[in-house]
Amino acid sequence: MGDSGITPLRFSILEVIGRNPGLQQMQLASALALSRPATTLELDFWENRGCIERRTLPEDRRSFGVYPTSLGVSELERLGAIFRRVEAIFTSQLTEAEGIELRRLLKKIHL
Repeated sequence: MGDSGITPLRFSILEVIGRNPGLQQMQLASALALSRPATTLELDFWENRGCIERRTLPEDRRSFGVYPTSLGVSELERLGAIFRRVEAIFTSQLTEAEGIELRRLLKKIHL
């Protein structure tokens, strides 16, 4: 991703948060099949970079929602563009039918 600290998992976390602002940490962990400690570490990574923030939820002050910051939205756009370029390179030799089959198989093995 052009940054040794950005892994596919970290990109996925930022993408899920970007598409679901206010998602609770436990929901994020469940969506990505991560343990609570692993999720906390990954959120700390993005929070330290200024890309996300944890906010108390008005309906339950004991829970936190995770929100992208404006920097996080920009970073997600930048990383998304890189991801799309890499995907295009990796799939450039596939026919349309093979690309569809690849996506189908990847969905099948995704947890």
